[in-house]
Amino acid sequence: MQLIEPERKIATLTACHVALACSGTVTYELAALGIPMLILYKTHWLTYRIAKSLLKVRFIGLPNLIENTAIIPELIQHDCDPERIAKALGELMQPGSLAYARQKEKLIHLQTHMQSHHGTLPIDQVVQALLGERHTRA
Repeated sequence: MQLIEPERKIATLTACHVALACSGTVTYELAALGIPMLILYKTHWLTYRIAKSLLKVRFIGLPNLIENTAIIPELIQHDCDPERIAKALGELMQPGSLAYARQKEKLIHLQTHMQSHHGTLPIDQVVQALLGERHTRA
């Protein structure tokens, strides 16, 4: 693993064919660049249980939250193991793979969505996705 200097971040990301990303802003950046990825996240079991009880969201990746559908595979907690990561990554990296083509197509749709909002999305949409149904306006 190597840390990337902030001024080289975009150049480094655009050199990627696919990426493994922890949930966070990097998933949004990769999506904006059209780079297929897997979203991985694993934490202490107690932290996971507490977060799961407080947050009622279907997804943790920003692209999935924005689109409210699984456009990027998420391997979270128990699903985040070496075998599943290798299988999903192998499917994405296979030359001419359907998984790669489908994700690229979904990323183009997301990019169009983002551009229609001048690179931003209404904050209400993101907040509602993060808070879940029980906290949204009536």
